[in-house]
Amino acid sequence: MRVSLLRSVLPFFLMSSAFAEEETVVGEGKRSCKLSQKPEAGLSLKSFCGIDEPRCGCFAKNCSDTAGMAFQLDVLWWRAENHGFSVGLNESSDGQFNPNIEGSTNIGTILRVHPKWDPGLKLGVGWNADYDRWELFANWTWYRNHSRTTTVRSDIARGSVSNDGLYPFWPVADTSLYGPYRRAFSSWRMLYSAVDLELGRPFFMTDRLTLNPQLGVRCAWIHQRFRADFMQFLQTAGFSKQEFSGKEHWWGVGPRAGIQSDWLVGGGLRIIGSAAASLLYGKTSVRFFSQKEAVGSDVLTVDRRFIDSFYAMVPSLQIFGGLGWGQCFLRDKLYVAVDAGWEVNYWWNQFNLPVGVRGVSMPLPTVGNQPVTMEGLTMTIHLDY
Repeated sequence: MRVSLLRSVLPFFLMSSAFAEEETVVGEGKRSCKLSQKPEAGLSLKSFCGIDEPRCGCFAKNCSDTAGMAFQLDVLWWRAENHGFSVGLNESSDGQFNPNIEGSTNIGTILRVHPKWDPGLKLGVGWNADYDRWELFANWTWYRNHSRTTTVRSDIARGSVSNDGLYPFWPVADTSLYGPYRRAFSSWRMLYSAVDLELGRPFFMTDRLTLNPQLGVRCAWIHQRFRADFMQFLQTAGFSKQEFSGKEHWWGVGPRAGIQSDWLVGGGLRIIGSAAASLLYGKTSVRFFSQKEAVGSDVLTVDRRFIDSFYAMVPSLQIFGGLGWGQCFLRDKLYVAVDAGWEVNYWWNQFNLPVGVRGVSMPLPTVGNQPVTMEGLTMTIHLDY
């Protein structure tokens, strides 16, 4: 009797034990791992899951049945600035400055273009390989910015002998004729486009932290237009108007490497961090043009015209940090993720206009790193299917 009872109960316990092993879970949501077998002797659960993901059914990036296409849309709300473009000087020495006396007191603030916020987008498409869960992803970024600033010294009347007012930097002014002015208008336009192709392989570092190292290639374009107009001359002899315009076009191609980390908080929520660096070889083309209008005339005459082009290496840095939520649907066949965070892009050596100097026939080169920066909110919708 006891033997027959043991024979009938024993299979039930064996089945229950096997079922418990299958329900062993690492991570959660998209990264849930239900082990089909125990780790080998001496191997921890997280190591087993990170080393042999296909065998244990644990995936750091995809649901268990989402090998296939990936789609991504990013909406951008960024501000941008070229840190090398100083427009002029707002002189406010209360009459102590004299442009004809070397060493006279010169007090003022630098005029710059105030950065403006503008929208942009990213479009991405990729393939999640079933073999060892490698990922191939292509992403296109498009962003355009138009920032402009107007400065008016309405407190100064024409004919004032104080020499306070606005003085242009482009070209470097002979202040006895090219200032002061009452009104200045400056603008900066930029069009940025980049295409990234990257190969990555996400994996578990712990049961709550995943890493995804990436390696690929980047191709990028940055087109810029600069403008600075000074009007309403405050003296009786000189140039009543001065206009400056500049262009800088750059393109480059080179390697890109980065890493993304996800800290799984719970309920599908995660804290995201990523960083990538690239080194691109490409061509820079610049154009400098200025013209002036004498007092009592309505004709603008050419003052300076320079062009330049050269090839060089340009580095860039991209950093993102934020929060995300993701979940599997349709029996693990569809994964949906929504992310939001702050992104920073830093591009070295993006201001190379030659400097025209009054009284000197030859232009001076721009020296030092003058970067373009783009930063702001990035919101992402990602689908794996």
